[in-house]
Amino acid sequence: MVRDTAFKRVIDAQSLAENQEKKKVRTSLYASDYGNCMRKVFFQFFPAEYGAAVIDARTARVFSNGNAVHERLGGYLAKDESLNFIAEVPVPRDDLDVHGRCDGIAAVDNRFTIVEFKSINSKGVTEPKEAHEGQLMFYLHMFKVSQDRLREEFGIAEGLVWKKEDFEGVLSSKGRQFSELDRIEQRLLLSEGVPAGELVYEQKPNQGVAGFPIAYDELTAEKVMAWFANVKKHVDEKRCPEVHYAKSSFPCRWFGSRCEFYEQCYGPDGA
Repeated sequence: MVRDTAFKRVIDAQSLAENQEKKKVRTSLYASDYGNCMRKVFFQFFPAEYGAAVIDARTARVFSNGNAVHERLGGYLAKDESLNFIAEVPVPRDDLDVHGRCDGIAAVDNRFTIVEFKSINSKGVTEPKEAHEGQLMFYLHMFKVSQDRLREEFGIAEGLVWKKEDFEGVLSSKGRQFSELDRIEQRLLLSEGVPAGELVYEQKPNQGVAGFPIAYDELTAEKVMAWFANVKKHVDEKRCPEVHYAKSSFPCRWFGSRCEFYEQCYGPDGA
């Protein structure tokens, strides 16, 4: 039996308050939306029409813990100077205007490498989750597009790798010098090969860590971008997406909790 103490009441109240403060009115898609229920994402754009239930304090702390994991694991990587780790890097956007901020980038074997941290409620992880892989693939795709444009701007032929000294005295087609680029653009141009990535999981039950390198794959990237385009189309047309989930299973219900839009889909009595 859980005791309702003064400390517990304060912790629960502050957990909920902190979660509420971080909520924003939706104006765009986020990279972390990938693989989520399309209807849930859609509902968040129209709070007046589709009200969300208030989540419980425990669920609020689960979300908060995920953010803390990113900061802590990123701090470990930042202490290794050979990685040149940069935390919280904004991801380039295109016409879909999907917002994203990867947990960090590093230099691994002279390659621009994106790292994404996840916490997971499991004692062992044997493969990455499809939704997490899709989110990272979105990052890889957008940085590759940016890299391709930069290489074209500086006239770097396919397959060639330029060192920093190769850019001395070179003006791009836009009249820019290498030194005028921001540090992310510089890292993309100096990368040996297309951007690579890795999903790093921290397992909550035993604090074990598992890493899964993810290579850029054009077909997977096309699938991910098509998913975002589909959701955006529904939002633009204000047309609720069709979804097919079992109401007693994830992502509708899980571990005693349920989606904040559960009643919007199944009614007050869950029928």
